[in-house]
Amino acid sequence: MLISFCVSILLLGVVAEFIRANSAYDVRVELLSSTLIALSLWQLYELAIQYLRSKSIYIWFLILAIAAQIVIWSYRIWVVDQYSSFDSHNSIYDEHIPEFVARLLVIILYALIFIAIGNYHYDWLITRERERRQDKEEQMLTALKSLASARDINTGNHIVRTQKYVKVLAERLKEMGYRSDLLDEKAINAMYRAAPLHDIGKVGIPDNILLKAGPLTSEEWAVMRTHTFIGESVLKASAESLRVRDRVIESAIQIAGGHHEKWDGTGYPRGLSSEDIPLDARIMALADAYDALVTSRPYKTGWTHEEAVEEIIGKKMTHFDPTIVEAFVIEKDAFNEIARRYQD
Repeated sequence: MLISFCVSILLLGVVAEFIRANSAYDVRVELLSSTLIALSLWQLYELAIQYLRSKSIYIWFLILAIAAQIVIWSYRIWVVDQYSSFDSHNSIYDEHIPEFVARLLVIILYALIFIAIGNYHYDWLITRERERRQDKEEQMLTALKSLASARDINTGNHIVRTQKYVKVLAERLKEMGYRSDLLDEKAINAMYRAAPLHDIGKVGIPDNILLKAGPLTSEEWAVMRTHTFIGESVLKASAESLRVRDRVIESAIQIAGGHHEKWDGTGYPRGLSSEDIPLDARIMALADAYDALVTSRPYKTGWTHEEAVEEIIGKKMTHFDPTIVEAFVIEKDAFNEIARRYQD
């Protein structure tokens, strides 16, 4: 195909030179313009196929620019026919003003076409790089989720339930107009994907503490609390390996490090209070607490949904963000349905 293209270009050049040396000006213009129109129609056909596949605005611009060139080349043929009958000329330097303007417009359109082609390929490269980065992020998140699940002392669907609770709360808060600067669609999606990593720091807790059947001593409890800092460290290291700002990892860092903080400042690890606690962590705190209340464990029987709702409302302004509790009350039936559907 490449050989055929090169041979065709060579033959076209020979024909063009022969015509230039032996034909009249109007014949040269008509023949070359007709050739360019034919090639452009072929271009339009190929570009239309590409546009239907990609819907790229740059290809659409190319189609318009080439269509404009066809109009101008057709106009040049008409102009030459108009002038050739009473005033002939031999080169582009003595052509009439309409012909000159048409030629200038074609040159401008060529420049715009080259710009559009460059932008299209740049956009293509950016898209490929974004997809490559998303694949890398997805692989990392999958590995981290598997690691978190392997060390999760809770039962299998805890991660699934808390992830869905988080999304329900975040969407309700958005509808309520709460912190619209932080709760757009992308932020909610990032929070949803980050939620399964809230306890990933437990990878660093010794088995004799993490898997202990009975209550923990004060010393063991102090060790257990370090899982928040460990989780932050693991996720920050992951963020550095991505070498780009990633909303999912950022949300996971906030959740892992802050989901045991309390609204009144009595939580851990930093004793943050009120809105000093990241919003993602405040939402996760309520979702995690509800699931812990209604789920049975070897050492306790799960509470009823009604008892859990009463408990969370009772800790409004102490443990939980009051606005998030209001959102929870509105969505309490959705919480109950999630707990029922994804029970262990």
